[in-house]
Amino acid sequence: MDERDVIKERIDYISKSDTILYSTINEDIKLSGLTIICCVYCIAVFIFYMIITPYFMKVEIDNASLFSKIIVRVIPVYFILLMVYILKVLKLTKLRKLLKDENKNRETVQT
Repeated sequence: MDERDVIKERIDYISKSDTILYSTINEDIKLSGLTIICCVYCIAVFIFYMIITPYFMKVEIDNASLFSKIIVRVIPVYFILLMVYILKVLKLTKLRKLLKDENKNRETVQT
C-alpha cells in the first residue's frame, strides 16, 4: 500500500465520521423538538385533568364514588408516564441506529 492510499483512506474515514456527527446533531434536534411537544402535551393534560375538569365538574366529582375520583386523578399520570416511555424508546432506538451505523463504517474502513 502506498502512503497516498493510506492518507486517502484516513480522509475518507474522517469525512464519514463528520457525516455521522452531523446526522447525530440533526437527530438530536428532531428529538429535542419532539421532547418539547411531549412536555407541552403532558403539562396540558395535567392542567386539564387536575385543575380545569375538577373545577367545572365539582358537583359531579363530589357526588362520585371513591373509585371514580381515583380514576379521574390517575388518568393524567398515566398519560404523562406513557409520553415519557415513548421518549425513552425513541432515544434508545436512535442510539441503536447510530451504533449500527458506526459499526458499519468501521467495517468498511477496515476492509
